[in-house]
Amino acid sequence: MTLSLLVLCLLQTPPLDELLRDLSSENSGTRERATRQISERWKGWDDRDLKKIEQASRSGDSEAAARVQTILSEIALRRRVPARVLEATPNLLQVLRAGSVDQILDVFDRIEVLLKERKISERDLIPVYIELLDDRRPTPRTVESLRTFEEDKFIEVRELAERGLRVLVSKPQLSGREAWRAWWEENRDKPAADWYLPDLAHPQAEIRVGAIQRLAPIKEASHHARIFAALSTLRDNRQIGNAIDALHELPKEVLLRELRPFLRDPHPLARLSAARILFDSVPDESVAAVVDALDKPEGLDFEGLDPENFRSGSETLQWLGGVRHAKAFDFIRRATKSKNSGLKDQAMWQLGRIEGPHEVARNVLGAGQWPQRVRPEQR
Repeated sequence: MTLSLLVLCLLQTPPLDELLRDLSSENSGTRERATRQISERWKGWDDRDLKKIEQASRSGDSEAAARVQTILSEIALRRRVPARVLEATPNLLQVLRAGSVDQILDVFDRIEVLLKERKISERDLIPVYIELLDDRRPTPRTVESLRTFEEDKFIEVRELAERGLRVLVSKPQLSGREAWRAWWEENRDKPAADWYLPDLAHPQAEIRVGAIQRLAPIKEASHHARIFAALSTLRDNRQIGNAIDALHELPKEVLLRELRPFLRDPHPLARLSAARILFDSVPDESVAAVVDALDKPEGLDFEGLDPENFRSGSETLQWLGGVRHAKAFDFIRRATKSKNSGLKDQAMWQLGRIEGPHEVARNVLGAGQWPQRVRPEQR
């Protein structure tokens, strides 16, 4: 019985030479079937077979040659894109090769659903996004302009692909489809940690931060020393804060040992990020570190032109207002008398959360004056 099935199987799978001849058949069904079978059976072709296929792309029959080019393109995609993604996404090969913008958007929506349903993994999506990185066609999707007199910007296909990749992989040093293809060919079978460990020593600080953010959640003890060594090389206030924020899942004893020095760091956001993580272990020291940073003239500028500074200051006051610590509360009350109007406004807002708006009005502002953010019905 087994031998009979094998013979039947062989009869139903024509050899490559026959399939290549069928590409020039006058029967359209025969041509389509040959095209599909050569593409789908790509794993069975050895180097000699692939050479035959490539030679067929240079034949005198221009239509057959075009079909062979399609086959070669599909074989290349089948090598890059996991089979389970192809099986779960109808017509994905055709869409990646020559799909319309609407078809590509449908693919984006489809793979997001498949990811939520856990039918594919995040790693499976990486080669799909890579294939679309050079597509500069605009889509109907827009980004709202923050400038009053500028129109909303239509997002290109490549920008949607770049956004998808940024969620899955932190590799800002890579640009364009060919660079990403080369990286993925080399790294697709490696564990994610191997993607980022070399980046901890990268000359660009942004890339070192990304590596820290990706490696910390892996929670591998052997990575800790290299992660904190990379953290010690950062000099930008925001980058240090972002890197420290990513470390919160590491063991408490490791965090206390490695982050405690950052409570005395000259960068305010380094102090805030370290304090938020260490508060449960050393609450007094954590609050004191943040208050001391805000009390310094070179601390966070609430009235600077840089919106990042204001957001950082608001974030810091919000944390102090939420920890319910005596030293934090004392600072917030003092800050309601600050000459810095931005700091004063934020402090009153936090004090209102703690004591209520009426207490703020009575104890801070005086009769007839109300915090800007207190709703009329609360007065």
